[in-house]
Amino acid sequence: MGKTVEKISKRINEYFNARSKFDGIEVRDFWFPQGKMFLVGNWGEFRVVTNEEQADHIKKAKETNPNLDVTFVLDEIEQIQVHDDLIASVHVKY
Repeated sequence: MGKTVEKISKRINEYFNARSKFDGIEVRDFWFPQGKMFLVGNWGEFRVVTNEEQADHIKKAKETNPNLDVTFVLDEIEQIQVHDDLIASVHVKY
């Protein structure tokens, strides 16, 4: 399982680098096609969005402000749980 956790950690870092580019298509490719994101935003509001909705949101943010320059920095991977090398749950701080 150590190799799986290592691969997931690497992929999470790649995801945050892609997020900083605000490329909705590239970011979407990190997710399982029918997956959902469970988010707690800046105002502490819990919401569930599909991967397509999140990718669309990222794309619109860049279109609205083409000079948008935000770097998403991964502070800490708090927990990674892997089940049968097929399903993973990752909790991060950024």
